[in-house]
Amino acid sequence: MTFRDPQGWGQKDWQSIAGDGRPTYSLSMIIDVHAHCIPAAFRTWMESEGNPLGIDLVPTERGPAVEIDGRVTTQPLRDDLTDHDRRLAELDRMGLDHQVLSGWIDLTAYELEPENGSRYARIQNESLAEEAAQAPDRFSAIGTVPLQDPTRAVNELDHAMGALG
Repeated sequence: MTFRDPQGWGQKDWQSIAGDGRPTYSLSMIIDVHAHCIPAAFRTWMESEGNPLGIDLVPTERGPAVEIDGRVTTQPLRDDLTDHDRRLAELDRMGLDHQVLSGWIDLTAYELEPENGSRYARIQNESLAEEAAQAPDRFSAIGTVPLQDPTRAVNELDHAMGALG
């Protein structure tokens, strides 16, 4: 991982590793660990292929929302959670070095049947991993699991940590 210091905010560390009293300097990395994201690939998947799993985009006055299994409708989808370039620009504007991406809480889809929830979580996790891979020095991703089925949740966690890293 590359440490950036766009503001010139190096911090002095007066404890020399060798213990000889000479000052050493280190840079602190500023990481946003709570960053909801709707990857563009995931949004496209929901629009074009989500229906068989119980995912439908529905119009609202404020833009499209997601209806999950015909039972829950999310808040309207936010473009700022999907726009990769805008996210990078915001990181720079705020002086953040790195961001940990996670799914938007409205899109957990725990209402889905276990098999559909498992497939849905897999697609969302793969989309989050792809989003982070576009700028690996700036983004990491944390996955989601289908909590409606503990065995499937463990399997998805294994996949996210193993195959997706």
